[in-house]
Amino acid sequence: MRRALIPSLLLSLAIACGSGIPHAAAQQDAAPTPEVTREQELARLFADLAAATHPADAAGLRKDIWNIWMRADSPSIDLLMSRATDALEQDNLHHAIELLDTVTALAPTYAEGWNKRATALHARWQRENLAADLERSLADIARTLELEPRHFGALSGLAMIRDSQGDTAAAAAARARIRDLMPLLP
Repeated sequence: MRRALIPSLLLSLAIACGSGIPHAAAQQDAAPTPEVTREQELARLFADLAAATHPADAAGLRKDIWNIWMRADSPSIDLLMSRATDALEQDNLHHAIELLDTVTALAPTYAEGWNKRATALHARWQRENLAADLERSLADIARTLELEPRHFGALSGLAMIRDSQGDTAAAAAARARIRDLMPLLP
């Protein structure tokens, strides 16, 4: 019973803290929005990643990209993501999925929320073999890639799932997209 209250309590917290989405009036005279700055930084990091000649440099660039992806620029979403990541690390997949359901509901344009939920659903599918979880994971990967087409984590998940389904052509296509983004694969 207590666990069922957590998503609604988190939703209340998120609403009380604000969604982190700036109001249009506040943006009129402001400097470039965080989203523009974020996208410019990601574009630079991806260009550097594609041109990297040393594996250590590529690894550092991938880490920098992940750090940007993890930031929702909303204290409530960042808190939910932190809790969801903790739940995933503790193998508490049901709780992680509940938290990530809240993240995707509150921040539907935040790609990493969809990606993390795809990961959690895939892990639960592997453990419990729930076909619905695999389909939801694929849908979340598609949403992640719609929001962030360069998301090499989502592409990797897509390749794994397609391999497990015997769709080697789709898996190879996903891997080719990853190689285009980062020629120096680990």
